[in-house]
Amino acid sequence: FAILRGIELLTTEPTRPYEVVANVQGSGGRHTAKETMINSMIDAAQRAGARALIPVETNVKGGAKSSGLDAFVHFENDRRVTKGRAIQWTGN
Repeated sequence: FAILRGIELLTTEPTRPYEVVANVQGSGGRHTAKETMINSMIDAAQRAGARALIPVETNVKGGAKSSGLDAFVHFENDRRVTKGRAIQWTGN
């Protein structure tokens, strides 16, 4: 769905050069769908003129890395939160 809206969702640090144009966030209750929160981040990224979203690094218990869309999701104060960096590609 994101790519249809012109935003790439990357779950790892990109290898191409980029600049951060905005930090975006979505939040909800414990049972809010991560896709709902990510869609609100996509909306914010579009408004900022971004071309892609990458997750903000978070400390996961036990040092485990999240993968897929879960890379964007963590819990803060008993609320489900998604955080990402809206980026633009630079260079060639």
